[in-house]
Amino acid sequence: MTKRLIETAFPLAEASAASLHEKNMRHGHISTLHLWPARRPLAASRAAIIAALLPDPGYEHERKELVRKLGGKLVPKTKAARDGKEQSKVEAQGGVLWWGSESNPDLAWFRDRIREANGGRTPRVLDPFAGGGAIPLEAMRLGCEVEARDLNPVAWFILKCTLEYPQRIGGERRPLPDFALRDRAFMEAFLKAPGFKDARLATALARAAGEEVGADMFDDPARPWMHADLGWHVRAWGGRVLAEARRALAARYPTYAEWTVPGPSGRIGAREPVLLQPDAQGRVDAAPLNADMSAADLADARKPRWVATMAVQARG
Repeated sequence: MTKRLIETAFPLAEASAASLHEKNMRHGHISTLHLWPARRPLAASRAAIIAALLPDPGYEHERKELVRKLGGKLVPKTKAARDGKEQSKVEAQGGVLWWGSESNPDLAWFRDRIREANGGRTPRVLDPFAGGGAIPLEAMRLGCEVEARDLNPVAWFILKCTLEYPQRIGGERRPLPDFALRDRAFMEAFLKAPGFKDARLATALARAAGEEVGADMFDDPARPWMHADLGWHVRAWGGRVLAEARRALAARYPTYAEWTVPGPSGRIGAREPVLLQPDAQGRVDAAPLNADMSAADLADARKPRWVATMAVQARG
């Protein structure tokens, strides 16, 4: 049996650095779709898949070049001084493991080499314990046929949303649900993304909230802005589920307002805590308790005011 690259060499330092860099990603990463306790870094998953599917070249100089093309080169960098101490970090030059490398031509090169190593056929990758989906996702990006499984129903749903739905409907734009149209905060973010502002934004918000939702209004070619891609539908329905969860759990997890000095001074406890009543969405707000304070007092960080505690507190 042909020896694989992963049996002889692996860009361990480069994969570790790229995986650490991923932890700072807050947009566009699958970890932001749903928390998963044992999620594998995409960089490490990509490196392991490539190294497992490609044969070992057999010659040391070719092996080193292949590992360099895979992991790139780590270059020490020094950040600006902080508290009198310089902060050192590592940056990458080249390689396909780093965030945003999907446009790197070397990634297409690896896809071709993987196919060649499989006799010109698309290799098949099975992950029987796929969890958050990092390994099957990277296998798909490398052009493989993927089968991902997991017994946990939450993991199964994450996999559907990560691997299947984007392929099936990722390029489509569909009408927003009526509850999203009437959610002003959601619609404002949705309309600002393509450039709506000022009077045009106000008009669009009013029309979205005030019109009856039906097929006719979405078929109107003059209003393509009423259709959204998969990402916005995920935001809309995710917000709906979150609101329902807040509403259902509000009675079991009461939140209190504390009479507090903002900042590091902390609570002063001069008044008894006040139980905050959730609204229709399950949200709580301490602002009405501060209605008798002037704007100047609210702007003064030394002035105490009612503040909703971040941690849920249950009191007898």
